[in-house]
Amino acid sequence: MPLGNWVIDAACRQLQDWHEHSGPRMPVAINLSPTQLHSPYTVERIVHALERHALPAQLLECEITETALMEDHGAAFDHLSELARLGVRLALDDFGTGYSNLAQLGRLPLSAIKLDRSLMSRLPAYPRDATILAAIVDIGHVLGSRVVAEGVETSEQFHAIGTAGCDECQGFLVARPMGATQFAHWAHRAAAPGKAA
Repeated sequence: MPLGNWVIDAACRQLQDWHEHSGPRMPVAINLSPTQLHSPYTVERIVHALERHALPAQLLECEITETALMEDHGAAFDHLSELARLGVRLALDDFGTGYSNLAQLGRLPLSAIKLDRSLMSRLPAYPRDATILAAIVDIGHVLGSRVVAEGVETSEQFHAIGTAGCDECQGFLVARPMGATQFAHWAHRAAAPGKAA
């Protein structure tokens, strides 16, 4: 819990710093552990961090895993619903590696479903995998969520996920991990008209 609380505050502090220094204005995602997800204090901590750093709730995205939802999902659903009501974005991370109950997923106010990198690993060499990917993307869209492909490393994979209808991607093809200052420079270059990141 102490580490999770530090991450919440650090993400909000970084967003505030970018805003005060004309940095990138985009949501930042943090992971919520199962312990945080089931704690009655997590929503309160997130609200206080947003208020302390004068941030709109939609700039924070909380990522959760399928496994976290499987334990005591009643409390988890209540906490996630409260965060969504406040405007915090919610994403289901590593989709495709667990055993999600689709009926329960339909009850969650998810902004995004993030497809696990294992679904990308054999693209585009195996057409059947591309068909499965397209079906999963369709499910995500039916649930009203944008679909993000994780672990995209090649232009061929990028083309395959685009064909499948993915809305966004992340992975080494886009950028390698980097510090906050380096990211701010990268984001400005990426946003500049006619310039590649």
